[in-house]
Amino acid sequence: MPGDLERRHADRATVESVQDLRELLAGGASLEAIAAGLSALQTRGLERSELQVHVERMRAENASGRQDPALERNAQLALDLILGSSLPESLSWDAPRMAAVHAAHVLTEDVVHFSAEFAQRPSDLLPPRPIARVSAELLSELAHRAAATIRAGTAEPTPADFFRVPKDPFTTRPAALLAWNDRLLFESLASVYEDALVERLPKAARWPRGRRWGRFTPINETVATWAAPYVVRADVEAFYESVDHALLAELLDYHFPSTDQDAPRAVRTFLDAIMASGVGLPQGVAASDVFAGVYVAPLDLRLELDRWDWTRVGDDYWFPATSIDDARRRLATLEEWLQTLGLRLNGDKTLVLKAETFRRLERPRKNRIERHLERLRQAAGHAILEGDTNEIIERLRQQGVPEEQLWSVFYHGQTPLPDLIEDLRAQLAPQLVDLYDARLSEIVERVRRRDVPGERRAEMETELRDALSAFSGSDIQIEGDDVAVVLSWFPRLAPAFSGYLRHAEGEYLERVLPPLIDASTSDWISAWLVAAVEERPSVVVGSLADALERVVVHRADKPLSRVAAMRSIARVGTLSGETLARVWEEATPAVRSEIALSVFAEPHHYDVGEGRDVTRRYGALR
Repeated sequence: MPGDLERRHADRATVESVQDLRELLAGGASLEAIAAGLSALQTRGLERSELQVHVERMRAENASGRQDPALERNAQLALDLILGSSLPESLSWDAPRMAAVHAAHVLTEDVVHFSAEFAQRPSDLLPPRPIARVSAELLSELAHRAAATIRAGTAEPTPADFFRVPKDPFTTRPAALLAWNDRLLFESLASVYEDALVERLPKAARWPRGRRWGRFTPINETVATWAAPYVVRADVEAFYESVDHALLAELLDYHFPSTDQDAPRAVRTFLDAIMASGVGLPQGVAASDVFAGVYVAPLDLRLELDRWDWTRVGDDYWFPATSIDDARRRLATLEEWLQTLGLRLNGDKTLVLKAETFRRLERPRKNRIERHLERLRQAAGHAILEGDTNEIIERLRQQGVPEEQLWSVFYHGQTPLPDLIEDLRAQLAPQLVDLYDARLSEIVERVRRRDVPGERRAEMETELRDALSAFSGSDIQIEGDDVAVVLSWFPRLAPAFSGYLRHAEGEYLERVLPPLIDASTSDWISAWLVAAVEERPSVVVGSLADALERVVVHRADKPLSRVAAMRSIARVGTLSGETLARVWEEATPAVRSEIALSVFAEPHHYDVGEGRDVTRRYGALR
């Protein structure tokens, strides 16, 4: 942040710029020159009203002195430019322009360089880039160029792109994708506040505290220290979407008074610009965690001041209660405090549980498939012991027990029979992967019949996720129609399916993936499906290669999938410079940033045709 000396120099420069403007108005300057003089003062941080005062003062001095008609005429023209007339040279006072102005007074090159590491991180809600990092040398160059733009007052943010990401089968949240310079500016603003926020928040506010906050104590360990018979989870409804930018700026100014006064204005106008409204934090962006922590800091501090036992993870508040009535009173109090921040509780997700119920639910549990497998193995172990000795020996031979082991058990008495049976249990019943395969088939049939009870949906989704994890590396092949059916009801499983497909055989992928990619109406889902083969160029052949090519060439309406498919065929070596240029030209600033970061991370894959000169062709990123 600028120090006192730099601020004094800036003030002196402002005085000189005002004097330059006076000379322009008195000297018969052109419209363009007057507009440039006003813009210079705006960039130095003068508000519209301050510029008006300066120009009106010049008019008053002229009226009481020289009465120069040219100065009066130019001063009236200057006021038109300040107030935003229809002239194209008029000053803009919109959010992007003011964000650039305020950021120029707040951010130094050191802060920008420090923040570059956070800016290059992929969103944690969107499919990741296979190579998430560019070289340290290039990252430093990108930060240097962005810092120059910021300090010049020309880093005007653009609206973010938003992609609907499923929260459950029927609702979604907006995941944000920002252009590179906007990511870096936002992360730099977060860097201004992060350390002070971590110091200010109570320890009970476990996350988010900042971007570098690591592991925290599991919630069940905290609850175990509470002696009360009830545990309450209070969920804040649509928290990130509800953050009011003007109120956030006031909170920044109040809680961090030593910070540069332009910083809260920079945050407010930046968020207004990228969100294209006065509310909301971009989800999936690291910097948002910092400002989310700032927004709920008043509530966190109030809970601490009133000596509540409590903890917070994200937008969930947890606290003990002595009775149901006590829980209701505390929830009413909490909601009253939340309302002062424009927030409210989510009635569907806010819960009051008996403490013993919570502890039972939080204990690590085997899922129903694993419990079923254990029962089958126990039953198989008992069944093999039925009958006389000769029958038992024959069954054990059928299970592949070597003769020397049978002699050790039955003739020498060196190994107890129950010990041998225990060792064999894993092969005495169906394997876990087989049970998961059967269960997946059962769930698919139920989904086809639309037999998915609301109270069972979460459990079924968990079973499917566990099944996909178990299938990785196995020879289980899920039919494409079954994948489509499952994703239609459980869209959050797209990342799990992507993980399963990463280990599948090439012939299977060529058969199953193309129709899934072509048919998917969700850009987020199809991007996860494409991501499964990004790091496996050897399987991108035949109909799969054709499907990816179609996405790159024709699906501008699915930008996430398009960029993922572009990376896939680039690794195969079939991405032409003409196609790359077309994708670039049709992309938004945010998507262009993803393209450029991919090119910068693996330039050898894009060294073709018009795409050869990466620095020139993708200089827009910088």
